[in-house]
Amino acid sequence: MSRLRLQPRLLSAILVLISFATAILIVGGRQADATATYGPLITQALKYDGTRGGECYLFMQKVVKEVTGRLINGDYRQSYLDAGATEIALSQAQSGDIIQLVDDKNTAATASYAGLHTAFIMDVLGGGKFKVIDSNYLFDGIVRVHDNYSPQDSAARYKNISVHIWRVPLDKVTPTAAKSGTASATPKADATPAPRDTKLIPGTMAIIAADGDCLRIRDVAGLAGKEVACAPTGAQVKVLDGTENLNGYRWQLIEYNGVKGWAADMYLQPVSGIVTAASVDTSPQPAATPEPVLPAILSGEAPADSGGYSLFVFGGGTYEDLLAAAGCPKDTASFWATSGDGQFSWYIPAVTVAAVNAAWDGIFDGTIPIGTPLMGRCG
Repeated sequence: MSRLRLQPRLLSAILVLISFATAILIVGGRQADATATYGPLITQALKYDGTRGGECYLFMQKVVKEVTGRLINGDYRQSYLDAGATEIALSQAQSGDIIQLVDDKNTAATASYAGLHTAFIMDVLGGGKFKVIDSNYLFDGIVRVHDNYSPQDSAARYKNISVHIWRVPLDKVTPTAAKSGTASATPKADATPAPRDTKLIPGTMAIIAADGDCLRIRDVAGLAGKEVACAPTGAQVKVLDGTENLNGYRWQLIEYNGVKGWAADMYLQPVSGIVTAASVDTSPQPAATPEPVLPAILSGEAPADSGGYSLFVFGGGTYEDLLAAAGCPKDTASFWATSGDGQFSWYIPAVTVAAVNAAWDGIFDGTIPIGTPLMGRCG
């Protein structure tokens, strides 16, 4: 492929990417209709738009509890029922209802698999599509509003994922909230879920309970720490001697699969329940083996299905895994990503000139992390 033929194609792709990126910023940048009137759940959720909300399920729990006092905590089905929620048909969904994507054969609180997601419905757009507000949609823990979300299309991309719509009773909303249509409770500046009352004991084992996602392990305590590993829900880690309180979290020093780092201890639970000093096991522990991650599109649309440019979140892996997940032939595929400084880099598998893909290789060096937002095209 000559450079002359390559330039128009890249220029066109970059222009489309810029347009797409602009759309994403609008969707994720507090662009909810200022004139719209929403019920107390959505009004409360919108107060967190653009902030760090953590895992999607935990964000939903927090909003529901702040507005109604009800606790949805635990099993991805039973916890809704225990809180008094009612399951609604998709055709009856309305603003304020909750979308829950889940594998009905594995609804345990420690479930971990692709496709698991929770979102609040803001507006019903018709055709099975909704405007929603949720957290961690792009695997970065940020609360965002986005349009044209089809839970059925999302569920169809993953094995055994089903769509459930839950409606939480608002009978416990305070009189002020019910009258004004807004939640009475104002989120505190440190609205991050509080850590447990007791610390984990060094030398014991803890289990990851991260709402079906993986728990980020960082090189230093705090949100500014660089990610060195991501332990899946259900995996065991060894508790080491070290805790720090930063960014509204208590950070625990742990070891996972031979990697030492810091993780928010609210997502760590003692393996044997309440741990006492007498139960501390100081013997060497086998390293937990993470579940294999297959090439997958975690959210968005695979390029092969879009018929044009597609924005999606990749499940991680090699460049070959990316091609397999995208469903694109190598000869015509092209992909784009953004670096830390916001610059666009492209990857064209069929090009053998190293300089063409040099910027891309500088970002990923052969392996793409899980949860990386990308843009792709098959033709």
